[in-house]
Amino acid sequence: DLTHWCLERDIFPLIAQLEYTGAAKQVYEKLVVDDDALINLNENISQIIGEKYRVPFCPAIFAGFSITYDNKIVVDRRTGLSCHSFWLDDPDLDVVCDDFSSLMTLDDITKRIIDARIERYDNFVMSRKLYQYDILGGCGGNRKDVFELYDKMMKACYCTETENNYNLKINRFVYMDNNATTQISNSVRKVMEPYLGKYFTNPNSNSHVGRNIRAAVDKARRQVAKALNCTSSEIYFTSCGSESNSWAVKSCLNDEERIGKHIILSTEIEHESVIDCLASLDKDIYEVIHLPITKNGDIDIDCFLKKFMRWDEVAFASVMLVNNETGVINDVKRLTAILHNYNIPIHCDAVQGLGKMVIDVRDLGVDYLSISGHKIHAPKGIGAMYAKKGRHMCPLIYGSQESRLRGGTENVAYIVALGQAVEDIYFDESAFEEEIRRITEYRDLIEEKFLYSPYKAVINGKNAKRVSNTINIGFLGIDALKLALLLEGRGLYVSNGSACNIVNPQESHVLKAMHSPVEKEGAIRISFSKYTQERDINYLIDNLREAVKKMKGE
Repeated sequence: DLTHWCLERDIFPLIAQLEYTGAAKQVYEKLVVDDDALINLNENISQIIGEKYRVPFCPAIFAGFSITYDNKIVVDRRTGLSCHSFWLDDPDLDVVCDDFSSLMTLDDITKRIIDARIERYDNFVMSRKLYQYDILGGCGGNRKDVFELYDKMMKACYCTETENNYNLKINRFVYMDNNATTQISNSVRKVMEPYLGKYFTNPNSNSHVGRNIRAAVDKARRQVAKALNCTSSEIYFTSCGSESNSWAVKSCLNDEERIGKHIILSTEIEHESVIDCLASLDKDIYEVIHLPITKNGDIDIDCFLKKFMRWDEVAFASVMLVNNETGVINDVKRLTAILHNYNIPIHCDAVQGLGKMVIDVRDLGVDYLSISGHKIHAPKGIGAMYAKKGRHMCPLIYGSQESRLRGGTENVAYIVALGQAVEDIYFDESAFEEEIRRITEYRDLIEEKFLYSPYKAVINGKNAKRVSNTINIGFLGIDALKLALLLEGRGLYVSNGSACNIVNPQESHVLKAMHSPVEKEGAIRISFSKYTQERDINYLIDNLREAVKKMKGE
């Protein structure tokens, strides 16, 4: 149908051959096996050509348009690569529908495809002598120069600007809740796999294979220590950031040097794991005093110093580095210096700071610091705690592991994953800085679109020092929970607060402490990762604008 439509309008299409994933249902069994076979095909071709496989089939007008084996229609809106490649990479990022009409009209589809590929097609025609075509229209052979030329042209030619009406019509999967969790990166997944299969031996086994597994754990400990600028003996692996927080608090409470001191300093904007831990303490023994919070969302240290005089009664402090809802950075370094003048230890929850800013425990001066793996593209179920040498550590689980402080056979695959994740982020300084710059541009673009607009937007923490990946935005008169659900219906996943607070997600203790103008309505949290792309930002802006209009009745 698409071919006839084009021919009737004097458009001459090159028709790409049947895709491996694009075979019609009736011929599927003859051409395709299953997803595992596709992955193996990808790996085999990569070995042959010596580089990552990207299919160099002819850039036909309909490349990127396909009918899958289960009769779904798939449209690639990214680079125009044939369906082979994007199916292998991530099909959730592409349009999948049951028929044309549920997506858009035939005219809409064809116009979109032609607009997106016209410049690439022109360049391809100019270079056509370098290619050979088979009868179905594909590029003949697997010559490496073909791949290189195709890759070069793709980078140079795809420059289509997505229009607002297209963004609103297409239902995509756009994940922008990365402060809740992140997807496991390919490099992390790759380094984990051997320890989920071949290298399964207990790292505490007194054998050659056991010692090799132990070496992997030791390497990961060094990687985490290097990222935080401490020694490996100061790093203890845990199951998550919440466990690290609880362990640090428990260690402070059981420190003999702190006996008789009953005041604990913290804030009202801490993560629930800290708030609940401190709330569980015997109120007849301990008094939790909260440091004041400014309207910008950070700690008001000057205000606290003017009013507080009971330094001799303070046992310890627990203060987060970066707030999980607003992305606001607290001046932990200054606070630590003040506390240490009175010999008061401090624990820092740095879970939301890891991967988004440089964390130097020596520079911060903190005594304990918590991190978590699943915020930086490692799996859920792995974290770590830094404890300054000489600081008290109480046993969390009895056993011989983790310096006899946290028993239980180590989760080697996940520990290795955490080591790889921090290396990916921090060991290339220039790449880290470039990524921060890129994400900051995305954040600023979104905020610019709504801050100075008729939508009465409130960006919580706007005037404070923040990490670049987080936006906390509310709209006067608009229920944030309903707004988040409306966006979810359009394939956009954000949150309206902390992912850990699901009992009453609209009521944010952070916005309440800040006295935010949208404290009653709530706010949505938009958080990016290294997988966030510009097209995702455009999609968010268009749909958020329309969602707000709809809720305002415009």
